[in-house]
Amino acid sequence: MSATAQATKKIDPRKIETVDNLVKLLEQYSTIALVKIEGIVSSAMHQIRKDLRGEAQIVMAKNTLMKLAIDRVKDKKPGLEALKEYIKGPAAFLLTNTNPFKIATFLDKKKLPAPAKAGMIAPNDVLVTKRNTGIPPGPVIGELNAVGLPTRIEQGTIAITKDTVVLKKGEKVSRTLAAVLSRLEIMPFQVGIIVEAAWDNGDVIDGATLVVDFEEIQQLMIAAHQQAMNLAVNAPIYVSEAMPFIIAKAQREALSLAAEAGYLSPDTASFVLGRAEGKARGLIAYILSKKPDALPEDYAQLAATAAVATTSTTTETKEEETEEEKEEEISEEDVGLGGLFG
Repeated sequence: MSATAQATKKIDPRKIETVDNLVKLLEQYSTIALVKIEGIVSSAMHQIRKDLRGEAQIVMAKNTLMKLAIDRVKDKKPGLEALKEYIKGPAAFLLTNTNPFKIATFLDKKKLPAPAKAGMIAPNDVLVTKRNTGIPPGPVIGELNAVGLPTRIEQGTIAITKDTVVLKKGEKVSRTLAAVLSRLEIMPFQVGIIVEAAWDNGDVIDGATLVVDFEEIQQLMIAAHQQAMNLAVNAPIYVSEAMPFIIAKAQREALSLAAEAGYLSPDTASFVLGRAEGKARGLIAYILSKKPDALPEDYAQLAATAAVATTSTTTETKEEETEEEKEEEISEEDVGLGGLFG
């Protein structure tokens, strides 16, 4: 066919329409992800689309048409062209205005176990654990040994004698290994929608960094906030968030100092007098223990209760010290950390 004939060859209107629709969609969303759809059955795909409704939509097209659509909008969305390198094999656009980390983490949780097939590349090491296979001796022993699994006969069946990595990350699955793993009912891989990369308001984020454990991050943030509050209160560092606790701690320490020093004020009178009474009872008990007739008989009753009062005072002091220690450790509830995460 001549160059002129090729130039005048009509383009399939359906392809033009597909690219036009893709361009419109790419222009509408703040986050455009490139996802790989591999090995997922239609029913699972339908359920994922349903779960994503209102949050994101998945749009599939031929790879060449997807690249053409990116070229059409790359001037309006700088950096989007970088996604073209991820368009390989069964790919699709995932379009959303939601946080891409949230979407990628959701899709990661939707992955399903899948058997190993010859030719697949292992995304992770494949480990076969020590076990009794329940398979009677025969040609299977040769297959197990061929993939590196040590075996022996136990009670009339084949046993794998130790944990063994039969495939390392990045290696290709052989037919023999695929058959062995299938016979052992091991499904070492996962299938689903994998986010390869995401363009988010000008930034391209690799898919490997998009899947996060939100619960772990929340706990780490709570712990960090709590430790920062404890530091601010005990240092002290005068910031608005810590001031109520700093003032409360200073008040407790001032009352304790005033009571110990015998300083009387409306706020300290009960502590000072209570401490003085306890010491007086203790002194009476000591005198009577040394010389029972040294004091009038009226003091005998006081002596009888002195030990109890002293014990009570000691217990209360220890409880107060323990309580102060607890109060100095600022809890989540004290600083309202639950409200940070809804």
